[in-house]
Amino acid sequence: MLANVAAFMKARSSGSHTADHIWALDIRDAGVAQSLASVARGIAESLGERFRASKIIGVPEVDEVYSAVSPRSAGGSDRSLVDCHYDAPLGWLPGSAVFYRVIVGCTDNIHVQTSFPQKSIDVVLSTGDFVGMDYSRDLHCVRGGIPEGQTRVLLKLHYIIAPAGTEEMLTTHLIRRTNIVWTRMSRYLMRASADPTGPVEHMVALLVNMSRVLMNNAVVAVGALVVILVLGFSVIL
Repeated sequence: MLANVAAFMKARSSGSHTADHIWALDIRDAGVAQSLASVARGIAESLGERFRASKIIGVPEVDEVYSAVSPRSAGGSDRSLVDCHYDAPLGWLPGSAVFYRVIVGCTDNIHVQTSFPQKSIDVVLSTGDFVGMDYSRDLHCVRGGIPEGQTRVLLKLHYIIAPAGTEEMLTTHLIRRTNIVWTRMSRYLMRASADPTGPVEHMVALLVNMSRVLMNNAVVAVGALVVILVLGFSVIL
């Protein structure tokens, strides 16, 4: 199944020197779509065994097949995908449900490592390996380099992990919907500025990378917000 997905993505991203992706729901190849659905179900079952007191709810709206850029050569907004970062800034949302991302390796790999510095965990995802993370709370970094002529293909699958009895609560729906909007918006901006050529694209890339720094440093983010508010009010007044 994963070989099918990898072949599809390699053909799609052939010749690209930036990261590439396609939303799972946009894939029209029936065989690839079936493979993705099967893998997503299998991961959901694994999560159910790990989080036995919770309900596992798939979020296919933001599942994607992803062709990675080499960490050593990432430029533009692709840097935000490999430097240490949180995937979203939404850990403050109310509710006990967790928006959870699972990354699945679709190609052989011994050169690229995903690190979780706050947990002192390092993983090398090869074909069939997977790792899960809290979308807004797990800091992670990608290190190493993809050898010339090779393509690193990953699945990024998403789930709501909701304590039993909370899956229909308003806060759970809020967490789901807000993370969907964030993921689609941020992916659009990153893809639009991965290889900037004009001033607007360069500005978007700069903003994307600045947002990563701000999310990584909550105190700095709050300070920046205060400065923006003060400047805004000074203009108004």
